[in-house]
Amino acid sequence: MKLKDLFFGFIETSITDFVKGISYDPLRCKEGFIYIAIDIYTQLNGIEIPDGHKGIELAVINGAKWIITEKEVPDIFNTPIFRVESSRLILAQLSKKFYSEDESFETIGIIGTNGKTSVSYLLYQLLNSKKEAAYLGTIGSFINDKPHPSKDTTPEPPDLWMYRKKLVEENIHYSVMEVSSHGICFERVNGLNFNHLIFTNITPDHLDFHKTFENYLSAKLKPFQEMRQNDSAIINKDALYSDQFLNESVGKVLTYGQDSKSDVYARDIVFSESGVSFDLLYQGEVKSIQAPLLGKHNLENILAVSACALNIGFDLKEVQEFWPSCKQIPGRLEKIEEEKVKVLIDYAHTEDAMKHVLESLKPLCQRSLRVIFGCGGDRDRSKRSPMGRVACDIADKVYLTQDNPRYEDPDQIIEDILEGCDLSKLEVIKNRREAIIKALSESKPHDWVVILGKGHEKTQSIKGEMIPFDEREIVEDYFKKSYRTFSQPENL
Repeated sequence: MKLKDLFFGFIETSITDFVKGISYDPLRCKEGFIYIAIDIYTQLNGIEIPDGHKGIELAVINGAKWIITEKEVPDIFNTPIFRVESSRLILAQLSKKFYSEDESFETIGIIGTNGKTSVSYLLYQLLNSKKEAAYLGTIGSFINDKPHPSKDTTPEPPDLWMYRKKLVEENIHYSVMEVSSHGICFERVNGLNFNHLIFTNITPDHLDFHKTFENYLSAKLKPFQEMRQNDSAIINKDALYSDQFLNESVGKVLTYGQDSKSDVYARDIVFSESGVSFDLLYQGEVKSIQAPLLGKHNLENILAVSACALNIGFDLKEVQEFWPSCKQIPGRLEKIEEEKVKVLIDYAHTEDAMKHVLESLKPLCQRSLRVIFGCGGDRDRSKRSPMGRVACDIADKVYLTQDNPRYEDPDQIIEDILEGCDLSKLEVIKNRREAIIKALSESKPHDWVVILGKGHEKTQSIKGEMIPFDEREIVEDYFKKSYRTFSQPENL
């Protein structure tokens, strides 16, 4: 595409040279690319910098032919420089125009604090059982069951629109994607039309970035406020602040929940070690649902997925037939069961998510509920003490450890968590591998060991280094090497 044509409507220029690509990362620039300098933590020679303007020289060295900036920069690069009010906005607008404006498939976005990954991955499975579908989110990307490279939960615009171009080439019918609050604030989804938006829930999170809950809520509401009138908003009526999403959604609204005031709802709910069963009601019809997913929060996820599928055009029987054979969600109450000890790995890393998970598991656990967790470094400190309190209030034994300390002092993170803890239930083991092994070695038959915080992740981030760390591998390796036999406890 010619630069003049690409810029038309956004930036004035008479240059007719051909553009070969767009990048916000100087390391990924090639000959004939446009480099757009945005404020983002970019890796330059192994060092994180927050200002993409510092990467202009490297971008030019790597072949960038045109530069777009928000700031005045010295004219020393012998390269045309265009200054704009918002680099992020222009990045989104140009990326869509250059890579793919085709929207021949339906796009479903999932928005909320907790449940985004579970809902989107389960919905992708259900849709893909009937027609070609794609998933993009925290645990990666899948296009019609094939893995596809991805980096962020909600990618930067060039990556997002290149991905969407791939979906057109693969004849995808449905694109399911998680939509993060960072992605909304950073204009990553600007110009993307959602046919369906699902609201799961909202509780305080990412306050290190948003500063206030009001800012966070405002970010989550924005896509609902910008919907087209024929699009659908699918809203958890049981969630706090659901009224705001109901009132501010421009599109058609469908609600789900656990009482008959919702359009799609559940009754006669039974939770067990094997999952959840209930009756699903919609428009006067009822079907019995059985799903191998644990806990109340997964009931909400099942209802969200079912409501969206019904809204898209699936019938109640098709929804019913899907749930018994749905696949485990990587790192979301992912089960490993050995020698009568159940091990569960989950991504819960907020007070609310932890509370939902542990309160769901506690009544099902026949004996001792053991919890391993820590808090991430360089993130919101205000959630650390409450998470410690929740863990100690519900679990029988808590093993406090590291969880991606990043550049922060691990000892300080643990001190912050300890402020909310019942020390009589707690043991501090800073090395996460050792904490997992200690919990497993102390467990008895019918104990449950719950490892929280990292979920699907396969690394630990410590002082800028990404260290391989696979919790499932650690657990399985422990059981393979352990030749001990469990003694039957006197009381279950």
